[in-house]
Amino acid sequence: MKKCLNDYIQEVANFAEVRGWENEDPNELLTSTVIELGELAEHYQWQKEFKKKYTEREKKEIGYEFVDVFSIFLESLDILVLIWVRFLMKSTRS
Repeated sequence: MKKCLNDYIQEVANFAEVRGWENEDPNELLTSTVIELGELAEHYQWQKEFKKKYTEREKKEIGYEFVDVFSIFLESLDILVLIWVRFLMKSTRS
C-alpha cells in the first residue's frame, strides 16, 4: 500500500504524542527547524565540493539529522494547514 503525505504526517504526530513531544506553537517549530537544519548543515560546512563517499558513521549521522528536519517539517505542515484553513474560512465569511 502506498502512503500519502497525510499518512506520514499522522505517523509523526503519533510518534510525538507517545513521547509527549507535541508542539503547536509555530514559533517554536520554526526555531526547532532552523536548529536542526544547522546541525545538518554542519556536515557540509567546510567542504569545497560535495563529498560523494561517506563513512557509515557519517551516513548515519546525516540520516538522523535529515529525519529530525523532515519530522519537524511534517509536524509544522500539519499545524500550518490548520491555521491556513481557519484563515481561509474567516476570509470567505467576510
